[in-house]
Amino acid sequence: MIGMSGTRTAAFAAAGALLMMAMPAQAQLVDTPQNLVKAWAEAYATKSGEPMTKVYTRDALLWGSQSKESVIGIDAIKQHYDRTGQNVAERSATVGKIHTNPRKRVTMVVGTMELKAKLKDGAVRNNQARFSMTIIRESRRQWAILSHHVSFMPQ
Repeated sequence: MIGMSGTRTAAFAAAGALLMMAMPAQAQLVDTPQNLVKAWAEAYATKSGEPMTKVYTRDALLWGSQSKESVIGIDAIKQHYDRTGQNVAERSATVGKIHTNPRKRVTMVVGTMELKAKLKDGAVRNNQARFSMTIIRESRRQWAILSHHVSFMPQ
């Protein structure tokens, strides 16, 4: 027979298991705003939405370089990167100059990057772009993207 403390322990264990199932994938630990931009570029090169979920907040907003409307929420952002990676054999983002405007919990990062893609049909795209990210410090060692905008440089 389980005593009162055994019942509480079992209840806490069950609640913990349910909580773990409801939580998103573990975010990638990123200790500085500059390293978050690097982590984004690495995730972008994978052509998959799943790695991107580790650098954005759950309620993040993304306005991509060719998007007519912004995408809101981690599930929509995952779908966006999955969709944009479908016709790509390879892609990369090389970050150029960046400027940060740090605050205690929120930092603005703006900069330039070169977006390269080799499509599955063999076509190659090289685009110069500018970006802005509003990133937040979620804990002492964890930064994540709250808002992100990318646009191609004017020709």
